[in-house]
Amino acid sequence: EAMQRDRDIHHFAQRLPTKLNRMLHDTELSGVIEWMPHGRSWRIIDRDEFRARALPTYFQHSNMASFIRLVNAWGFRRVQSGVDYDSYYHECFLRGMPHLHIQMRRLLPDERKAPPEPYNDCPRFHDMPLCGGEFSGMSSSEQSVITHHHGLSSTTLASNTHHSSGSSREVVA
Repeated sequence: EAMQRDRDIHHFAQRLPTKLNRMLHDTELSGVIEWMPHGRSWRIIDRDEFRARALPTYFQHSNMASFIRLVNAWGFRRVQSGVDYDSYYHECFLRGMPHLHIQMRRLLPDERKAPPEPYNDCPRFHDMPLCGGEFSGMSSSEQSVITHHHGLSSTTLASNTHHSSGSSREVVA
């Protein structure tokens, strides 16, 4: 009985990361919510469609403010500037690495109100190795289109694609 209770607690504690990961891989929601190309943050592209389609399907409500509060309660941070502006990130929520979700937890109320990051400390995900290996099967012209669209240099992409397929994986703090 204690073992079942522990499993239930673990399952409950992982609800947001699991649901969010499923949403980001749901082909029905492409164009609504997406991983950033580097795989270290995600962004809601179409808030109206997200409110109308994703929230009722995954959270049984359509209240965007409630969803954002939940995201913040789990320790996600919003990027305040740059090419990743308005995307959300968490050091243990990386594309292709769901095993890290076990380290995530809902924060206590006094832990949630961290001071905003100074401009110079804004994460520069596009300078880091890619997560999830989405570029591995792409032609160089496809990579070029994506990197140009998101402001990545081809040198950075080539370097990061090489590193992302190796065993050393960097976690953003």
